[in-house]
Amino acid sequence: MIYDMRPPNIMWRGIDTADKEVGQVELYLIDFEDAILFNFIIPPQFINIVVYNVDTRYPFTAGDEETVQFAKQLHNDFFLEAVSQWASSDIEDFQEFTDIHQAGILSSLKELA
Repeated sequence: MIYDMRPPNIMWRGIDTADKEVGQVELYLIDFEDAILFNFIIPPQFINIVVYNVDTRYPFTAGDEETVQFAKQLHNDFFLEAVSQWASSDIEDFQEFTDIHQAGILSSLKELA
C-alpha cells in the first residue's frame, strides 16, 4: 500500500533518553485518505494535477500523466528518502527541498530497482 507521507501527514515526537536528551524520534502516519493498495491504479486526475503543477513533493514527473500509474514500493521509497534527507538538511520547507532534490532521489531509486 502506498501512503501520502509528506511531512504534514506525519506526527513526530522525540523520545527522551535517561539523560533527557532526545535520542530517537517516533513517527506516526496520521493521514490515510490517499492511501492506495499496491498494484492498484493511481487516479489519473491526481497524476495530472501533480504533473501540471510540477509538485515535486510527489514522485511523479512530466510524462507520467501519459501512462497508467500503478501504486508500487518505489512511491513509498521516494517519500522515505525525501523526508529522511530533508530532515537532515538546512532547508526548512519540504517543497523547497524537493524542488531541488526530487530528480536526484527518483534517479537513485530507479537505479536500485
